[in-house]
Amino acid sequence: MRRIHAIARVLFATTLLATGCATQSQPRRLAWDVVTMKDDDWSGAPRQTPLIQGDSLILRGKEIRTEGSYSPPVTVEFDAMLEERVANDGAVACVFVPTTQAVDRDTERGVFVTFQYDNDGVALAVHERFQRWPVHKGKNWSRTPLSIKPDSWHHLKYQVTKEDLLITVDGQACSSGGATVPFAPFYVYLFGWEPSNRWHVRNFSIH
Repeated sequence: MRRIHAIARVLFATTLLATGCATQSQPRRLAWDVVTMKDDDWSGAPRQTPLIQGDSLILRGKEIRTEGSYSPPVTVEFDAMLEERVANDGAVACVFVPTTQAVDRDTERGVFVTFQYDNDGVALAVHERFQRWPVHKGKNWSRTPLSIKPDSWHHLKYQVTKEDLLITVDGQACSSGGATVPFAPFYVYLFGWEPSNRWHVRNFSIH
């Protein structure tokens, strides 16, 4: 009888271990905060709150940021699609922002990685903002020519290490120009531009 009980305890422990491993392997859905800026000086089409539909997002101007913060090494990965080119310029931007940033203010400091189009063409660009108010100060680190096909999915992957920022778009490596994310921990911001454009995002993960 004691042997049966011992075997039962082993089986029970094994079941608990397997259940725990299965639970830990499940991806966690990210929680977001909507950024509502009190100091917004944008005078164009109104920024619209992103639509969150399960694991999919529709970005329409307003920024969202992760509730949790992160430190390197960390990888941000997602698919993005522009419905159509409604505005003269547009972008889907992922921004690494220090946790000292208030959620109701425009980003004072951050490293912007933008998949964008404008009068100069289509590119993956890296820009660092050092100061927003009272005078804007920043640096353009790099601009890599690419192609944005409206109504088509593109895969974006940004790897942040202590020494580097590694970027790939649809499997193609893009130079960061030497940019790094010089602060930790940080929030991850996400937004689509201009507000009249609709950017769809799916499979967003931070790992």
